Amino acid sequence: MIPPRSSFNNILTKNHCYIFFGTSSLTLGLILFFLKSWIIQVITASVIVLKPNNIMEGLWRKTPIDIPTNVYFFNWTNPEDIHDFKINPKFEEVGPYKFYQKMEKVNVIWNDNNTVTYNQMRTFTYDKQNPNGNLSDKITSLNAVTLACSHYIQDWNYFIKRAASIFMSAVYPTVDVTRTANQFLLEGYDDIMVDIANYLPFIATEIPRFDKFGWLFVLNGSSVFEGTLNIDNGEERNFEVQKWNYQSKVSQFDGPCSKIEGSSAGELFPHKITPTYVQIFVPQICRSLRFDYEDTVHVSGILGYKFTLGAGVLDNGTTIPENECYCAGKCVPSGVFNVSSCRYGLPVYGSLPHFYKADKFYSQNVDGLKPERSKHESYIVLEPTTGIPIEAALRIQLNMLLHPIKNIMVYEDVPEIYFPLFWIECIATLPTYMIILLKIYLAAPYILIVTSVILVLVGLYILLFKAYRPFFVSLYKQLHKQKKPSNSTRPEEVVPLRQDAEEALINTTIDKYECEKSCIGRFTLR
Repeated sequence: MIPPRSSFNNILTKNHCYIFFGTSSLTLGLILFFLKSWIIQVITASVIVLKPNNIMEGLWRKTPIDIPTNVYFFNWTNPEDIHDFKINPKFEEVGPYKFYQKMEKVNVIWNDNNTVTYNQMRTFTYDKQNPNGNLSDKITSLNAVTLACSHYIQDWNYFIKRAASIFMSAVYPTVDVTRTANQFLLEGYDDIMVDIANYLPFIATEIPRFDKFGWLFVLNGSSVFEGTLNIDNGEERNFEVQKWNYQSKVSQFDGPCSKIEGSSAGELFPHKITPTYVQIFVPQICRSLRFDYEDTVHVSGILGYKFTLGAGVLDNGTTIPENECYCAGKCVPSGVFNVSSCRYGLPVYGSLPHFYKADKFYSQNVDGLKPERSKHESYIVLEPTTGIPIEAALRIQLNMLLHPIKNIMVYEDVPEIYFPLFWIECIATLPTYMIILLKIYLAAPYILIVTSVILVLVGLYILLFKAYRPFFVSLYKQLHKQKKPSNSTRPEEVVPLRQDAEEALINTTIDKYECEKSCIGRFTLR
């Protein structure tokens, strides 16, 4: 028999708090369990997206760490033999000269089409704390300024070239120049050719003007050197570069090589990474670099896909015909990419350090270069779920094409050599606190499962052993009471022992009384 309804209602009223918390815990646990994937997607879409003043925007606008940047020079040890075509230029690697690079987005504009426009400014500071190269070291290298000027005017009028030739021969009679490492890098050095260009602004108007010349000097603190980038904010097209200098294609290359779509700016990548390839647009060379999937690795306990700068990027149509559009007028053997069209027509070429993965055509014309994969490979490791870079090493070598230039005396009698100047490497890993946060995020599905199971069990415990326990106890007692009468009313039930003893005592007393009464009667008759 079920307890009276009023009793049941009283029980519910007394335990309404238990009922509420138990039901809530059970419901929340079931929601977390069945909707965990959707919850993760919502969190990802809301956090890993660029919006004004959110967490991701703060990390993107200014890098959370200063990126270690190392520079290695190729010190030219036999410049006096440059006119002897039987002797190769000999080099010794000098460095590294260690700097810290801070990257900051400036002139940021948030657009209505879910894109953001900005300029990037790089600031370099010398690392004084760790073992380092001495910035006062003397470095002998190819005179990049005079070579660039000579190459730029090579098709000018004969008389102008001869006049320029006489002037350059008087100022710089040889093709080499010796400066300190600091002058070649951050400090820069005064050059009369740079001064003339500044005094004659109508000459080579497309080339930016600088007070001094230095490889990092022209980059340091500049917000215009890399141009203006426009990228997706991550809501629709996964941080892809949409425009560069307000154009959807680069003018320096033709055909498919002019496209920049599908490329990342190198800092933010799609949420879901597949083990195929990724593309990074590099403004300094006006093109995208393709990194091909190589392996699955673990970095600080986090699984990641490793992508390396493959041989396909370094091909100029030799093995991959569609890459011919990167030749920019002159196709060279595989291993070096032509960036002269990006650097105002100057004979500038990029490669991996020490001509790693390059055709032997380059290394056989110079001595002292020793390519090694562990030292000269460029790669990036991406966490596949979020697309966050967890480790990266970008290594690029800068070369100039030394070649004979007619009517320029200094360069009339020189061999044609792709001359290595220096190489630079940027190595970065996520800081410890970001590694911890990323591990927590990646463990979120398992955390949600454990949490949901705990909530369900807690909810069931509260409902069964706290909220409804009085009801079940009352129900048990009522059922127990109903069963007792039915069990005691049996026909011909055996009398308990105590009742038998009492009846026996009564019978004995009666028998005794009757016996005494009979004896008295007999005595009286007598």
